[in-house]
Amino acid sequence: MKKRKKDLIYGILFVVAFISYITYALMARHNLEKNHKLTIGIPYDCSSNGRGNAGRLNIEFTFKIDGKQYKSTTALLTSELSESDCRDYFIGKELPAVYLPSNPSNSLLLIRPKDFARFGYLFPDSLKWVLKYIKK
Repeated sequence: MKKRKKDLIYGILFVVAFISYITYALMARHNLEKNHKLTIGIPYDCSSNGRGNAGRLNIEFTFKIDGKQYKSTTALLTSELSESDCRDYFIGKELPAVYLPSNPSNSLLLIRPKDFARFGYLFPDSLKWVLKYIKK
C-alpha cells in the first residue's frame, strides 16, 4: 500500500476516534445531568499546570456510596480557583458531589454557584465561604 493511502487511512481513523471520544464525553455529561444522585465529596489533593493541563486545576476527591469508597476528579480553571487556595481551604472539607448511580466514577464536586444551577440546585448558604476564593 502506498504511503499516501496509509496516511489517509490513519487520518480517517484518527478523526473517527476523536469524534467517538467527544460523543462519549457528551453522553456521559448528559447522563450525569439527568440521572445523578447527590452525596458528599471530600477533596484530598489539588494540582495544576501538569503536562496537557495548562490553566486547569484538578481537585481530587473521595466519596462513599453504600459503604464503598470512590475517587474522582473535578477540574476548574486556575483563573477561578488558585491551587494554593484549594490546598489551604478546600482539602478535607465536605462538599456536595453528584454521581451517576450506574457508574459512580462519573461524578463531580459542586463548588461554584453555576455547578449547583447546572444540576438544578440552589447554592446553599452553608457554602457561601467558598465565594471568597472563587474568582469569576
